[in-house]
Amino acid sequence: MSSHKHASSASGKVRASVHTAEHAGSYLWAITLLDTQENDVRRVLLSDDSFATSAAARDAGEAALKGMSQDH
Repeated sequence: MSSHKHASSASGKVRASVHTAEHAGSYLWAITLLDTQENDVRRVLLSDDSFATSAAARDAGEAALKGMSQDH
């Protein structure tokens, strides 16, 4: 399951989504920033930490995304 957030940028609407991926027996989160007007990936951020479950990685990714959105 992915979570999605939307924001505006100078070049269009940016959609952020949180995904999880298994890596070496644990899980990481990835946040993807997609410019929907240009249909172009702006940036992908990966967690430095690993998590025991996909749900824990997703929760941490959503918290990181929320923290980033509050910074702007």
